[in-house]
Amino acid sequence: MSFSEMNDSMNTEGVINSFGKSLVADLLASALEITTGILLITDVIVVGAAVIWRYILLDPMPWADEVARLLLIWLTFFGGCIALKRHSHMNMDAIVSKLPDQWRCVIDGIVQIIQISFLVFLAIKGYELVIVRLAEPSPALLISMGWFIAPVPLCAIIMVIWMAMDIYTSIRKDGLRALIGIIAGAIIIGIAVSGVSLFQSINPLIILMLVSFLLILLGTPIAFSLGAASLAYLLLKQQTPVIIVPQRMVAGVDSFALLALPFFILAGNLMESGGISERLVNFASALVGHLRGGLGQVAVVTEILFSGISGSASADVSAVGSMLIPPMERAGYKRVDSAAIISAACAMGVLVPPMIWMVVIGAYFNISIIAIFVGSILPALTLAIPLMILIYLLSRRENWPSGPRLPWGERLKATTNAIIPLMMPVVIFGTIRGGVVTVTEGAAVAVFYAIIVGLIIYREVSIKELIKHFVEAGVTSGMILWLIGAASIFSWVLAHELVPATIGMWITNLTDSRWIFLVLSVLIFMILGGILEGLPAILILAPIFIPIAGKLGINMVHYSVVIIGATGIGIFVPPVGVGAFIACTIARIDVITLAKRYLPYLLVLICALLVVTFIPAITLILPTLLLK
Repeated sequence: MSFSEMNDSMNTEGVINSFGKSLVADLLASALEITTGILLITDVIVVGAAVIWRYILLDPMPWADEVARLLLIWLTFFGGCIALKRHSHMNMDAIVSKLPDQWRCVIDGIVQIIQISFLVFLAIKGYELVIVRLAEPSPALLISMGWFIAPVPLCAIIMVIWMAMDIYTSIRKDGLRALIGIIAGAIIIGIAVSGVSLFQSINPLIILMLVSFLLILLGTPIAFSLGAASLAYLLLKQQTPVIIVPQRMVAGVDSFALLALPFFILAGNLMESGGISERLVNFASALVGHLRGGLGQVAVVTEILFSGISGSASADVSAVGSMLIPPMERAGYKRVDSAAIISAACAMGVLVPPMIWMVVIGAYFNISIIAIFVGSILPALTLAIPLMILIYLLSRRENWPSGPRLPWGERLKATTNAIIPLMMPVVIFGTIRGGVVTVTEGAAVAVFYAIIVGLIIYREVSIKELIKHFVEAGVTSGMILWLIGAASIFSWVLAHELVPATIGMWITNLTDSRWIFLVLSVLIFMILGGILEGLPAILILAPIFIPIAGKLGINMVHYSVVIIGATGIGIFVPPVGVGAFIACTIARIDVITLAKRYLPYLLVLICALLVVTFIPAITLILPTLLLK
């Protein structure tokens, strides 16, 4: 055989092997996606059945909560696996993306090795934890508690396989540059593991902060950054068994209240695809479309209506922006003005319940979720009304058109068409407020309502699409819950090192004014909210700031609303906010152009939030009146 024939043979064999590996990986990914969808479907059925059994059949199901939590843990790690395969875990790549290709390849290699090292550790220690808890029975089902830990090593091994395949692909694609990064990453891990004694003179807390900060800057997924940094701290401190890492990851998501998160995500996705968006826009147009800056006013009102259904800032800006920016441009708005209005409206929209950040904060810090829901309504309007006034004033200067005043018949028709989607928040709050269901059960009721609306009433969601929504909601939830689990390790370390208490003492020594602390909180959450894309900022900062707020006598519901509002504003601040990037992508403009036109909206949002901050009654009056 000649050299060329041998080379052709090797190439053919490589293609066949690559195809075989890709096929196996795709089949495994499909199996996990289907399993994730089944887990979420089963969880919805279990929680829904518990409500029916309790109130209709008068026969409580004491094991339902435990089954639901077990399914949630498996959903977390399976969904996290798929998110890793899709490269959809949250990360900050604003710096790395600006680097030349050769440097980016090297950094990617380092990040891949760090991730795979953390996953190998998680698989080993997760397996050890399964063995430890194997003989321990669960309280209700009396099954082994090892089942609650089992997804940790299983999914960590699957992730390691996928990461190894990514490394192989990187070497084939980028050659020496990727190999240099991988070798550099291996050297870093080797030094970190074998040279622990070299770092004994350094405060472990400094290592924790430095490692997490550097990994986030390198573009490492934030969940892995927090987990790897916490592991580095524990290895250096050598006072706590490192098996605490998988234990805390599971404990961080083992919460019945957190089940509301995937349920609200699923309900929002179903309502959005079930013909809801267009009906809400038409309703908003009927209400305010005839005012000056008509479509700008419609954007704000639509966001108030839509955000209460979607529960996600990214979903809001994508859906509302896609629906309104093109007609705004056709009506004579500049694209940059359209993007600015949509960004400002969606920044306000994070305060419209049920927002998934509210669920996370309530479940994570044991604050009443329904109180946060109710308490955020007036603050949302406090931000929305000044925005609408600003749009009205700018429309006079920019000569933005107003829409026609619709006849009452058409307004009535638009209102009638919007009644069914608008009833969803009413159903959620009504059942929870009436004491019929918990927040999590109310979220499950919202799922059933959304299925009935999309599948039976509007018939715009097919069975195939319904299954797809279950899978996608499961994967999105898994990614968020994986982040929450990793943040649970990080916050445990911070609490172990008395960081909240230390910072609290520093702040109280600096000032004992709760108002200065609140302003400081607004600034910090707004800045880091933009840099870290919202939820990660809350999960990193809240364990530090919430205990301080408690010591200063600040109401926890009020403080939760303030930091959510600040973080929401942050993710739409150009040039770093991810929400601003999405709006710019839809409007086909660059983010620097948006920054100049967005300034008036940003100032109005900040001033309105400060009003909410300094007048707690705006937040607390409705929970006081309605939740007695």
